[in-house]
Amino acid sequence: MKQLWLKIFALALALTMLLSVTSCAMLGNTAENTASGSPAAEETTTESPDGETTEATVIDTTADSPVLSVPDDLKLNDEISVLHWSDTVVDEFEIEEITGDSLCDEIYWRNQYTADHLEITFKWSSTKGNNSNKRNFVTVVENSYAAGDRAYDIIASYSRTMGLLSAQGLLADLAAIDNSYLDFDQPYWPSNLVENFAIDDSLYFISGDISTNLRFVMYGIFCNDDLRRTLKLESPLDIALAGEWTLSRFIEMAEGVYVDTDLDGKRSEEDTYGFDVASKLYFEQYYTAADLDLIERDADGALVVSSDYTSQKAFDLVRQLKELLNSPGANNGNGETGGGTSFREERALFIHERMLYERNYLKIYSFTSIMLPCPKYDMEQRDYVTAVSNLFTLWGVMGDASAEEKASATAVLEVLGYYAHKCTSPAIEEILMPPHYHYHEDGIQQFRLYEMICSGIRFDLGRVFAPELMGGQNMIDLFYQVVWNDNMDVSALTDAAPTFRRSLGQLVESYRKLKSK
Repeated sequence: MKQLWLKIFALALALTMLLSVTSCAMLGNTAENTASGSPAAEETTTESPDGETTEATVIDTTADSPVLSVPDDLKLNDEISVLHWSDTVVDEFEIEEITGDSLCDEIYWRNQYTADHLEITFKWSSTKGNNSNKRNFVTVVENSYAAGDRAYDIIASYSRTMGLLSAQGLLADLAAIDNSYLDFDQPYWPSNLVENFAIDDSLYFISGDISTNLRFVMYGIFCNDDLRRTLKLESPLDIALAGEWTLSRFIEMAEGVYVDTDLDGKRSEEDTYGFDVASKLYFEQYYTAADLDLIERDADGALVVSSDYTSQKAFDLVRQLKELLNSPGANNGNGETGGGTSFREERALFIHERMLYERNYLKIYSFTSIMLPCPKYDMEQRDYVTAVSNLFTLWGVMGDASAEEKASATAVLEVLGYYAHKCTSPAIEEILMPPHYHYHEDGIQQFRLYEMICSGIRFDLGRVFAPELMGGQNMIDLFYQVVWNDNMDVSALTDAAPTFRRSLGQLVESYRKLKSK
């Protein structure tokens, strides 16, 4: 009876979530979308792309329902030009029409509601800007800036690309814009955004629900729950919800699983493992998850290389991860990468991955997977901390805009963030929650855990500042290289720290000079 009740409750929860996703497409221009407060059910008329109109009763089912701080009577009556990177992981910007793709449709509605609310027209432009194309994107912005053509109002690109743009003085200081409409107390802006991205008292880029890619590139651990039950192991879902999912618990479970599946008497790709390494890059998540900073503030509020970087805790973390990587329970691909094959073929208990993995792979497989946060360092750590891959978007305002144009751009960013919270984020949650999460008895707990993962997102300037700004090396890149390279040890972190300190000091000084101009 208890299991039946849980299944019924989980199904009801799933249907409620589905309503919250689809309701965005029915919001229309009702009072719900203004600063009027909590919505009530009302009849609205919506127009489809083919011109047909339909009547729908709109009820906001979103649990966290912010009030849009931009006044309903603010009408910009303008064209807003956005330059964005074209080589994103998932779609995020210009969607021309409704196609039936749940995420793209919600991006369409996010843009449409923003345009309707502010009476603007979006002009979208794009160019490549990911890690391999940072220089290309910067050049496009530089050329516009030098020409004085005011081709772009808003800039949105790969995180490290935006670090380069801000360092060259090409982005406006959002904290210094008069009559700004940005409200960082709203839930669609992560709570540590301003604190961790501010440079002195300046802020050049922001992210949150407005970046569709952000939740897809959150890091975490996936568990094959069917294999876990076969092995009669304790549920990591229960452990995580109890706040006891620690690095030692994870390593203990992962190292304890190895089966010579193909009976060839040696470790091989066809065997069963506790941990599929997938990619060496993903070891970067454990540093942030251990509540360690790359860059922090000193007593005077100035940015400095964190003492965490060369701390005993960081060194112990490296040691434990190296032991895990080289244990019999880890499929490390002979020192290269497991590639995720053993997990997908149900021959691995755990894999560390970005949440995008759920969208790309796990939905097409029949086994039950569980989504877990990256483990805490130990039980002294209060909360789970979520690292994100650099493949998310930072948004900013073009530095050569007029004061009025900058203020208008902040209104656009704020409204986009609001409707992203209403539209795209629920759609992403539905995408990342496979059907089996809706029906098995752990489904309710999995939804709770997913929200914990999202709320634990931690930003760090040490990740955003590209190697070009930090003496030719990135702090977090060096950390994961030390973990998986047997020829490197923690002395590499200690040796690189002076260069990082010197480069960061020079970088901060350059920001101050830009601001004084």
